[in-house]
Amino acid sequence: MFELSFLASSVLLSSQIESWFWISHLGHPQYRWREKAQAELTARISAADGFFLALHLEYAAQSPHPEIARRARLVVGQFYWLEPSNYLAMPWIDMLPEDWSDRKAIIEHYLYRARQMLDTSYYRADWPDYRLATSLYVHDLLRQGMPRHLVQQLLDIMVAREIAYRQSRGMQPLMRE
Repeated sequence: MFELSFLASSVLLSSQIESWFWISHLGHPQYRWREKAQAELTARISAADGFFLALHLEYAAQSPHPEIARRARLVVGQFYWLEPSNYLAMPWIDMLPEDWSDRKAIIEHYLYRARQMLDTSYYRADWPDYRLATSLYVHDLLRQGMPRHLVQQLLDIMVAREIAYRQSRGMQPLMRE
């Protein structure tokens, strides 16, 4: 058992060292090395340990070196960009499953945040504040370390609920072709 945990920790450490190597090359004097570093990090960000890499890239995005900061922001943006599998928009936040822990508080909190960011002084079709609230919640779930595949599953469950809601009211779903 000790050997297995030692092996797993050494593999994780090796992966982090490689990631740090590529982060350090985001500001390399040669353009091809900067491009290679960004491509390597973009490929790694969606891996199982992408959460840890995202944390390091968020730190690198604060670099006083503009090239490092810009490239780090681009790569970390890939980590937080997640959308439903077969739907044109984020589902409404109130499509969270009924048994979701703290569902009501989550909906209220994220709607409040979304409405702070949007001009909601007039009615707009399709409730963009509800969709933005879902985006904010997804970002926070990823930031808290929830695996991307589980967040993706949640989005797809929410989409199924929204489609059922829309169909029950004669509205067309927003499906991808």
